Amino acid sequence: PVKKKKARSPRRSRSGSRHRSKKDKKKDRSRSRDRKEKKEKKKVVAKGQGTTTFKVYLDPRSTCSRKVLLALTEKDLKFDLEVVDLAKNEQKSEANLARHPFGKVPVIEVINKGRTRPLFESVAICHYLSSFNSGENLSPEDGWI
Repeated sequence: PVKKKKARSPRRSRSGSRHRSKKDKKKDRSRSRDRKEKKEKKKVVAKGQGTTTFKVYLDPRSTCSRKVLLALTEKDLKFDLEVVDLAKNEQKSEANLARHPFGKVPVIEVINKGRTRPLFESVAICHYLSSFNSGENLSPEDGWI
C-alpha cells in the first residue's frame, strides 16, 4: 500500500503563535511597501496646486487664522489675503456672512477651473491643504494622534 503524506499544519510555538518562514515575511514587507508607494502616487496625481488659487479671509490676531496661514506657508501655496478686522466687527458684514453662515474667520475660497468653493473651520481647511503639493503631510496618516 502507498502511504499518503499528511498535510502538515503550520508549526506553532509554545504560546500558540504560528511560525512564518523568512520568505513569507519578505513577501509581506514587499506588499506593504508596494501599497505605500501606490498610495503616495495617488496622492500626488489626485491633487496638486495646478490651476487652483486660494483667497483667504482672516484676522491675523486670531489663533485659528494663524493656523491656516501656517499651513499655507508650510505647503508653499500661493494665496491672496483679505484682512477681516474682528475689532471693528467686520466678520458680521453681509459680504462675510455670504461666505460663512456664522460670520467667523478664517474662510478660504478655493478657486479651481472657474468654480469657487468656500471652506471654513480651521481644522477642515488645514486638513484640505495638507493634501496639496508633494512632501510632508500636515496631519498624521492614521488620524489617532
